[in-house]
Amino acid sequence: MNLLSKQEGLKYRIEGKILHVEPCPNTKECSWSVFDITGSEKCNGKLNVTTGPVIDLNNLPSGVYEICLMDGVRLRTARFRLN
Repeated sequence: MNLLSKQEGLKYRIEGKILHVEPCPNTKECSWSVFDITGSEKCNGKLNVTTGPVIDLNNLPSGVYEICLMDGVRLRTARFRLN
């Protein structure tokens, strides 16, 4: 298990319930998880060359969430609201 050495903010934009995140630099794959405000993980997956930096959140109800994007070296997070 790699320890994450750096934590920083994540740039993103939302179109409906599609989350577009800043791609992972210098890596071909990143893991992501979305948590609700209680800290419960609601969904997770991997971003890679095939999927691109797009996460479909249509299965989540409106609310406030936090996304964590991990590339093995860095942890990038952002809080966002789904309407």
